[in-house]
Amino acid sequence: MDTYGYSYNNPNRMSLAALGNQSLDELQSFVIKSFKEVQNKKLKKSKYPSDPYGESKRKTICYHVPVNESRQLTINWVIPNHRELYYCKPESYLSHLIGHQGDGSLSSYLKTLRLTIELIAGENQWERVLYIVYQYLAMLRKEGPKEWIFNEGKNINQMEFQFEEKGQSRYIDQV
Repeated sequence: MDTYGYSYNNPNRMSLAALGNQSLDELQSFVIKSFKEVQNKKLKKSKYPSDPYGESKRKTICYHVPVNESRQLTINWVIPNHRELYYCKPESYLSHLIGHQGDGSLSSYLKTLRLTIELIAGENQWERVLYIVYQYLAMLRKEGPKEWIFNEGKNINQMEFQFEEKGQSRYIDQV
């Protein structure tokens, strides 16, 4: 490991995944041999601010001139830590609703108004698109979560997992 690695990464802050066509015993032996010299300094886990941007950096509009022709409106939000809600996946629920393209969806409405082709457009009337997006979010907040929507997302995820095609071994990077 380099200097940065020794300064910030320690076994108590790290995880390791190993993938190979060797037996589990062989993989384990290889990992132990390769990493036994890494000393555990028992550093405290890093604490990160719950709001890394602060109030002053929010509500910022950034304009840029793309190298290639691109007409795109991107909205980014700072979402509070919700690790304790990991199993109910609130971000997936919201993502499912915002990205949904069926009748009555945000995407469908913006397409009807000819403001978007996909849910990443809106060059000429971006302020109107933002207004509609935030009106939609306000409606979702007012109505609260719906069990049937949660179950729909859960069922889609289960089917994707169950019928997922076997991928490349690179998958381990994503774990």
